[in-house]
Amino acid sequence: MHAIDVNRGQIESRFRKAWACGGPRIVTPLGHGRYRVAGERGATYSVTLQGWRFGACSCPAGTHGRVCYHFAAALLRRTADEGMVAR
Repeated sequence: MHAIDVNRGQIESRFRKAWACGGPRIVTPLGHGRYRVAGERGATYSVTLQGWRFGACSCPAGTHGRVCYHFAAALLRRTADEGMVAR
């Protein structure tokens, strides 16, 4: 997986899509910054978060270093688990 480096312009549309697909509910925490995220067509992807801006996703976009909604959904789950947003 290639590293993803997020900036605000990239992530806003991905957050919208993540919420449309179920937000934090499509994410299963695996521990130590790792998550399994359900895709739209039944696939699952591995996401690793390193802080709030960096990480990786095993989906086609993520493997090319692009921000994807799976990455955004994992961020939403992390904030929900830490009590920062409503579930």
